[in-house]
Amino acid sequence: MAAWQAALKWAGEHWSPAPHLHFVPAQQEDLPMVEALAREIWPQVYRELISADQIQYMLGLMYNVPHLEEEVRTRGVRYQLIREEDGSMVGFLGWELEAGSGANHSTALLHKLYVKPNQHSRGVGASALAHVIAEATIAGASTLQLRVNRQNRKAIRAYLRAGFEFEEDRCTDIGGGFVMDDHVMVKRL
Repeated sequence: MAAWQAALKWAGEHWSPAPHLHFVPAQQEDLPMVEALAREIWPQVYRELISADQIQYMLGLMYNVPHLEEEVRTRGVRYQLIREEDGSMVGFLGWELEAGSGANHSTALLHKLYVKPNQHSRGVGASALAHVIAEATIAGASTLQLRVNRQNRKAIRAYLRAGFEFEEDRCTDIGGGFVMDDHVMVKRL
C-alpha cells in the first residue's frame, strides 16, 4: 500500500495542468448551464453507482437553478464552468469556504467537480482540481475537504493522486428513501 501511495504522490507532483482549459466564474445567468451540465453528466457517471431513481432525485434536489442560487447567496458557493478554448463547456465545479472557519485555520469544501465522460483521461478533472486547490489556498484555506461516493473508484484514485487522504466515512439520509454513502477526503494546503 505504501508503494501505491508513493506512486500516486509522484504522479501528482509531476503533473501539469491542461493549458487549453478556462475556468469561468458562473454568474447567476450561467446557473442554468450548471444545471444542464449536471443533467447531462450525472446519468452517465453515476449509472453504475446508484439507481436511476436516486440520480433523478438528487438532480431535482441539488441541481435546480433556485437551489444553486440559494447556495451562492447564502453560503457563498463559487461555481465555475470549465470551458475549452473553442468555447465548448466540458464540466463545472463548485466550492466554498466553510462558514465559521477561523483566520488561522479555514477549510474549503469542494462540493462539485464534474466533467463530461468524453473528456475523461484528458487532464480536465486534474486541471480542475489543481485550479480549486490554488483558489482555496489563495482564499486562505489550510484544508480542502470533499465527499466522494464510496463506489466511485475512478474519482477516489484521482483524489489520492492529488494528495487527498481519507478522513472518515459518512452515510447521510437525503430523503426520498435515499442515502449518500461517501468517503470524506481531505488535503492539507
